[in-house]
Amino acid sequence: ILGMKPGDVFTVRNIANQVQRQDIASQSAIAFGVGALGCSHIIVCGHYGCGGIRAALSNVDHGGPLENWLTYLRDVYRLHKDELDAIKDQEAKERRFVELNVLEQCLNVYKTDTVQKFRTTTKSDGSKEIPVPTVTGLIYDISTGNVKKLDVDVAEYADKYKSIYTMYEPDGGIFVDDYRSAEDIEAKKVNADVEEIVKA
Repeated sequence: ILGMKPGDVFTVRNIANQVQRQDIASQSAIAFGVGALGCSHIIVCGHYGCGGIRAALSNVDHGGPLENWLTYLRDVYRLHKDELDAIKDQEAKERRFVELNVLEQCLNVYKTDTVQKFRTTTKSDGSKEIPVPTVTGLIYDISTGNVKKLDVDVAEYADKYKSIYTMYEPDGGIFVDDYRSAEDIEAKKVNADVEEIVKA
């Protein structure tokens, strides 16, 4: 579907493609993919006809862990309630809910400390043309086999809410260099000290 070879894409799957802060599977996948494998692109891919989305739209207790999981989807509905309630056709509402959920999960990726650290680092050290990893939302249409890019600038949304979620700044911020050697960390400190002396 993506035109890539087996092993080119490091994946993690769950019900309704959610990126929850307390979900150790998705958080570990992001940390390993970005930190250890050096992934520069993260994709959140939802699909039309999602059973998780349909379940979240019903006022039914699905019991146990599943209901706990669906609560986060209902929170997405709450954030976009006015738009979704205005859609009278049920199938169209489900499709739009799928799209909005992908958007919110892309923002959840942006909010993770791993992504913020690496985007801030690559932005400040000039090692990349743009901060990485980038985050892209995709929708898979099972009925056609086609994949489309979410028609929204996720980075623009992330920038809109950066005053709320941003934890790291290029200048004066605290970096936790989990994936760097002691020598790299020390060299970075020395360079920062030299820059301060030059500025003075």
